[in-house]
Amino acid sequence: GPINSDAVVIDSARNCDYTMGIIGYGGTRAGLRIKPQNPAPGDATPAFTETVLRSQGIASPNPFTPSPGIGTGFVLDGSIGEIADSQIYFASILNFDTCIEITTNGAVRNNRFTCEHLHSYCPGSTLMRVGPSASNNKFRCGIGVDQGALNVNGILIAGSRNEFQIATRPGGFAPASQIVLQPSA
Repeated sequence: GPINSDAVVIDSARNCDYTMGIIGYGGTRAGLRIKPQNPAPGDATPAFTETVLRSQGIASPNPFTPSPGIGTGFVLDGSIGEIADSQIYFASILNFDTCIEITTNGAVRNNRFTCEHLHSYCPGSTLMRVGPSASNNKFRCGIGVDQGALNVNGILIAGSRNEFQIATRPGGFAPASQIVLQPSA
């Protein structure tokens, strides 16, 4: 699709089970965006809840080439409807300007999120941003920087009452920025 469009968008989902392969994306927006906007059939409000999502990964078109990153791999956007009580699994997400973003407005709560290998070859990129309205989630991630990329930010945490299990590889991260607790965390 067009470079300024998301590749895949999941609207409201309740008690669903998604299994995806690898999503290749080279645009400026998101490879995969979860954004509940319209109520699911039989529901009064939009929500992504009690749902399981599994994917082998999201990668830029040149996943093993050091280059400036564009776009975002995965976005959780609860600005219209909440994203709650769900399980999300990725084998890997790599080589974006921001690999994972949980937006700063809207409810993202009580989810279990796993990304076995969250990494980047993009200088100055960010692996994950957890916005201030993300709460009571459990995150398990392995993070790293590859192919000599420099000044990469690891996980920037602004949300509260979240639990993190993080395994990190050394090298390439900006000083003191593998894991950053921001003021609201």
